[in-house]
Amino acid sequence: MSSYKQAKCALLCPTPTISATLFLDDRLLCLRIKFNLSFLCP
Repeated sequence: MSSYKQAKCALLCPTPTISATLFLDDRLLCLRIKFNLSFLCP
């Protein structure tokens, strides 16, 4: 399941920063990434 969520997050904005963060396999991080998407991938 985690891998599936990671894939969805990566699809939102495939950037090295997000990919590296997704390796932590954290649900909260995935949510935080969504907020950061505004800055990482506007």
